[in-house]
Amino acid sequence: MGIELPIVVTISFGPIWLLTDDAHHNLMKVFLETIVPRVEREIGQPVVRRFAVGESMGGYNALLVGLKASQKFSRVAALCPPLSTVSPYTASGSVFDYISTSSTSFKRGLMLFIFGRTFFTDQMSWERNDPVHLAAAMPLGTGPQIYLSCGRHDQWGCFEGAEALVSSINKRGVMIDWHPNEGGHCDIDANSLARFLVQP
Repeated sequence: MGIELPIVVTISFGPIWLLTDDAHHNLMKVFLETIVPRVEREIGQPVVRRFAVGESMGGYNALLVGLKASQKFSRVAALCPPLSTVSPYTASGSVFDYISTSSTSFKRGLMLFIFGRTFFTDQMSWERNDPVHLAAAMPLGTGPQIYLSCGRHDQWGCFEGAEALVSSINKRGVMIDWHPNEGGHCDIDANSLARFLVQP
């Protein structure tokens, strides 16, 4: 595309992790105050712009980075992030209703429910670390540029949450490049993603 190649760094804390900022599990603070500065020292040259890109659980983490640290990350690409419109602390009947009306299976819906209970200690923790809630609370016109994609037939039931996030962000006047694709989990349109990442 006639642009200078970016420096790409992959960061992982293991097989399952979220950049939450709870008192007992503040991986976001470690990421922003320890990991990012260390990586950039090792790069050995000035960093002009930072983007966060992630797929599935990584997409969720990319959104957390963008929505909580937009002063440091100007652009976020979240590919099929597992977003939900139901808290893991809501009444069990509402959880079952959500699973039955979404594209997820009962098994995967239950897995997401257990996953949520593991990473979020209570309802307040969920709201403080849920991208849909964070987007709804953003000051008008602030926040990073966001690329979001999700398959309409995502087997983890991510599509409904993605639509809720798009609605929240649109109401705040923030730029979002929304790509509802026709496939399942992690149906990614590489061309539109590339265009988003290289635009001025």
